[in-house]
Amino acid sequence: MKTHHQQVDFNVFEGMTVQGVATHTRTRGALAWTDGDLRAVRGAGQYLKRPPNPSNFAAARVANKLKEPHPVERAIKV
Repeated sequence: MKTHHQQVDFNVFEGMTVQGVATHTRTRGALAWTDGDLRAVRGAGQYLKRPPNPSNFAAARVANKLKEPHPVERAIKV
């Protein structure tokens, strides 16, 4: 994606409904992002092996699904 500052083609928020926007991001106590200014230092990151689609994302998908509008079936009065 054009808005990513990494060499990835996905976003951890894909498929989620979110509201708002982050203004600051910290990594190991240092500011990495503040109000649109990327301050990350090349080589300061650490790879953490994680499974795809961990359970917390599944829980968020379920929560979002429950918040979706749905029709209410009503009995027809004659």
